[in-house]
Amino acid sequence: MENNEIKYVLKWTNQCDDKFIDDFLYVENMVFGGFTKKLFENKYLHNIYGPSLITIAYLTGILFQTIFRDND
Repeated sequence: MENNEIKYVLKWTNQCDDKFIDDFLYVENMVFGGFTKKLFENKYLHNIYGPSLITIAYLTGILFQTIFRDND
């Protein structure tokens, strides 16, 4: 991967801004489909077990992967 830079952004779900959530939803829906902002809020923001950790990877500024760790 010549001249390509990978940037990883890690955030707890209770610290996610709108862009981070939108990027997460974009990849989730490209892979699985049907993942809404309301579902994200219910699963990650209002989770009784606390926040989860989400990692988003960008390749030369282009979003290409998300990784998450549920707390439940």
